[in-house]
Amino acid sequence: LNLFLKNSIFFKFVINSFIFFLICFHAFFNFTTFNKNVNKIELIHMNELIKVFQTQNFNQNFSILTFDGKVQTNLILQGYKNLNMILGINTSLNDEILEKKIIESFRFLKLEVDDFKKFIQNKKHGWRYINSNIGNTFYMKYQANTLTTFKKSMDFSTEEKMFIRKSSPLHSQQLIIPKFEINRLVTKFLTTREINQKKPKIIIINNNDFFSKNVKIDKNLYCHKIINETYEIFYNRALNQCI
Repeated sequence: LNLFLKNSIFFKFVINSFIFFLICFHAFFNFTTFNKNVNKIELIHMNELIKVFQTQNFNQNFSILTFDGKVQTNLILQGYKNLNMILGINTSLNDEILEKKIIESFRFLKLEVDDFKKFIQNKKHGWRYINSNIGNTFYMKYQANTLTTFKKSMDFSTEEKMFIRKSSPLHSQQLIIPKFEINRLVTKFLTTREINQKKPKIIIINNNDFFSKNVKIDKNLYCHKIINETYEIFYNRALNQCI
């Protein structure tokens, strides 16, 4: 106590440090609690959606369209095999076919080129660049660090180049698509007019996807059911689910 009283600067430092520590602890605790609650809600919503398929006992050969990777995995485990668009980690299809499926699905949902650009754009999250859409679909194809890039290219923005040069080779899960590859994909989207895939019997929309509000579905062919805040289902009217 005498030390504190004689040295007011030291006293203020200790008090301020203690207050700062409490604020950080409080923020971390709230952040962790929030994430746990979010994950719990997502799990509940997912179970509600899967329960629909379990109770309705749909034909497992029905074509289903969804961009939600967790939903796809659950449906595959339930025995559903005919997914219009499927993540690369769930299939042995080559990249060309996967690109075609994504673009045709976007076209079917009447999404615009800006939606597609946002779907494939390079995104920085925390300590790395990673776009989960690209990672889930093409896995490590566009890995980027000081050791490797796609086709050894450095056709990136100035900020991306600087980040790559500073990235450890151990950052194997960092994904950055070169400019020429983004341009190729966008051109492919713009030149793809015909939709060869069959119209899905069921469409599952995750409202957390950035493009969910831009989706346009023909109400003459499909009826709509809200499962919860996260998921909505569009049934082909031939399934007699329009109640």
